[in-house]
Amino acid sequence: MRVNWLLRSISEASTVAVASLLFVASSVAVAAPGTATATKSSTTVATKTSGLQAATPQPAPLTASPAKSSSAAMLASPRPAADAKVTQLMLPTVRSDQVRVESVNPALRAPLVNATAIGATVQVQQGQSFVLKTTPEGASRTDRTTLLQNTKDPLQGRLVVGVPDPVKGTVARQFQPFLSAELSPLRWNPQSANYVTTVVVGLDPLPGEDDGAVALPSAIRFQLSGENVTSIDPLDVEVSVAGTTGYRRFRVATTRFDQAIKVSAHSRFGDKSYEANVDPGPIQLEIGRADARVDGFGLGKTTISIRQLAANGQVWPALLPQQIPLETTDGYLTPASVQIPVHGASGETALVSRGWGQAVVTERNASASSSKATVVFAFPWLKFLLGFFGAAVAGVLRVFASEPGKRQGWGAVFVGCLASGIVIDILVALGAPLAPEWLLGMMRSELAWLAIGLIAGYPGVAVVAWLGDKIFAFKKTEPAGASASG
Repeated sequence: MRVNWLLRSISEASTVAVASLLFVASSVAVAAPGTATATKSSTTVATKTSGLQAATPQPAPLTASPAKSSSAAMLASPRPAADAKVTQLMLPTVRSDQVRVESVNPALRAPLVNATAIGATVQVQQGQSFVLKTTPEGASRTDRTTLLQNTKDPLQGRLVVGVPDPVKGTVARQFQPFLSAELSPLRWNPQSANYVTTVVVGLDPLPGEDDGAVALPSAIRFQLSGENVTSIDPLDVEVSVAGTTGYRRFRVATTRFDQAIKVSAHSRFGDKSYEANVDPGPIQLEIGRADARVDGFGLGKTTISIRQLAANGQVWPALLPQQIPLETTDGYLTPASVQIPVHGASGETALVSRGWGQAVVTERNASASSSKATVVFAFPWLKFLLGFFGAAVAGVLRVFASEPGKRQGWGAVFVGCLASGIVIDILVALGAPLAPEWLLGMMRSELAWLAIGLIAGYPGVAVVAWLGDKIFAFKKTEPAGASASG
């Protein structure tokens, strides 16, 4: 009896176990189709970003399953999006044949471009970076653009980086390369004696995207070359961080202002040329003089010139007519201001001496550091001596031209020559500033003083001799036989 009861118990237990296994198997069979349907029905939601869209997979709602099969359904569900290492970058506005992709790291293959019904897509892997260039129909390429101050001019193409995201797993971040000038036109730098600007290059996120900095998997190299420039320092830089913290700078310098500089940027994104003008800087007036030393007492004259210079000392033609008033500490200027014509860089005036000393010519109301010209008014020794000599020669000629019995003594002749020379020199020196320009020009010649002494000395000796007879009782020298014959 006991043996039969054991056999019957074992048989019933086996039957219950088989039934349980069949029930579990049927539950798994029911839950599996719902899971597959959920996987197949997962959708891709595109996030629009300035004409380019980055798509990330989003799970669709799962089909409900019986409570007894919940553990089996969890085992069959897809991985969370945070574990995704790949995302799709959608390009809805261009065809696949208008897209060119270049890997930044030459050791890695560039991703493929796939055509879709509305455009194209590019698969982006986490930690991958590549250059994306699109050539829409009707796009035109400019040869050279103006390098504007603090204006970011975009380069061709964009940089795409697969960046990890805590929610989506991987997102495609896009960055626009640019070039900008911190100063345009170039400004004068007195420390380096150059016209200088700083050119900034970098990668900015597209408008509306996250502006956080991103470390690039591979650095992007930018190079600059130029025309009409003295130096570019450094010649190339590497941008390893996208965003404001990764900006790099070039220092561009030139010594001239009359030629626009031309700068070309070279990178993985292509080449682009720029042009920028140079600011000549504050006007400097250089005052010069033809002679550093002239005769005084109105007998000397020199040319005073003014040149308009740029900050680098180069002649700067005037864009408008200029009138520069001048002043002098001695003598007088004729005229008192200098005219600089349009497209001219210089003008002249004349400084006429007055008295005996030194004159300093400056710009009226000029600062202490302004340019000035110094002219010395020297005593006209040579002219005065030539006047004396001319008067002496005239006196000797008068003595020998007189009749033997009427000749004055040599003392009277000497005094007459000396007095007439001094008088004529003083009269000419005092009258020089009052003389007309044509006569004053003749008086500035040394030969003119010799002639004046000759002309003035001839009657001057007679006057002095007559005064000597009357005042100092100078006696004429009479012949030895004059009294005997009387």
